[in-house]
Amino acid sequence: MDPKDEKELRELLEQLSKQQKVPQVGFLVHKNFTIHFILMVLINLLVGATTLGTFEVFEYPLVEFGLASFFMYMLIFTTFEALVKVFIFKYFMRAIILSFGLINLAITYIIFYLGTFIVKDIQFIKPNEMFNLLIFSICFSVIRNIVIYYVRKIQFERQVK
Repeated sequence: MDPKDEKELRELLEQLSKQQKVPQVGFLVHKNFTIHFILMVLINLLVGATTLGTFEVFEYPLVEFGLASFFMYMLIFTTFEALVKVFIFKYFMRAIILSFGLINLAITYIIFYLGTFIVKDIQFIKPNEMFNLLIFSICFSVIRNIVIYYVRKIQFERQVK
């Protein structure tokens, strides 16, 4: 590519970036990590309750739990997830991109599984304990991604105004 063409292309990109605001794509829901963490705890509580409630409606309970242990489970899950994902996004971003985000699903599954050892009152119903955990992890991830999409969309619309 000719250096003049490259310079013109860069100038054009700079002009476009000044004219339009581009939505933020990434790991954080908010620029401030403390606010991000609080939002993620609230989102995870909402999505976890929604996921479990949906399966209860269809008379296929996935988990036996107490209310206090559910809150503790989601708080522990959010904390571990934030720590692990900061590390993963910093050092293994290429692997996440190449796996189309399936690494995130595996991380979610593993953290939910480990959380059952920490919070003793949460137990996935047997005999399909691992299958129920997999169903919960997949549904939780899908619903949470939808909720996060709309949270980011609302934030983007506020930035544009």
